[in-house]
Amino acid sequence: MMNSAYNTVEADGSVFGPVDEHFTPETIQFVLEMVIEQIRASASADQTHGFFVATGRRMAALAQLGDLSNVDDIELTLNIVWKRMRLGAVNFELDDHGLDIVHTGLPSRESGASEAIVNAIPAILEGAYSAWLESLAQKGTPLRTWVVSHSGSRLELRHAP
Repeated sequence: MMNSAYNTVEADGSVFGPVDEHFTPETIQFVLEMVIEQIRASASADQTHGFFVATGRRMAALAQLGDLSNVDDIELTLNIVWKRMRLGAVNFELDDHGLDIVHTGLPSRESGASEAIVNAIPAILEGAYSAWLESLAQKGTPLRTWVVSHSGSRLELRHAP
């Protein structure tokens, strides 16, 4: 059995499991929107970005990739996580200089998501992908992850030197 985010999620349904029966999805979304808006109102743009990147890193720590090393296995594993969370899917495109990360099916204004959530998602996923890919990196050239573009339900990131 491979050590992966898939196993983490499947072994402990509480990580990204069903919503508590005492809270409706609407209540959780409302509270999340209020928290995001409060952060944006209280912090600078750089602090806000840093907070959401750190949130993504924390999320990635809940679904560690373990010893995966094949890009296809990593993509498959993360797509299981994203499907469980209802946050779309990812496609990795490896080239000689780095990795393009194309995440589709994200909440968008067109799908009825709030502006607060739509605006927080890129930095959250930047942090998550950064943490996952850093955990797999071999020693050598330091790599970083950044958002290339975000439009509607599509987010493009890059992981490279």
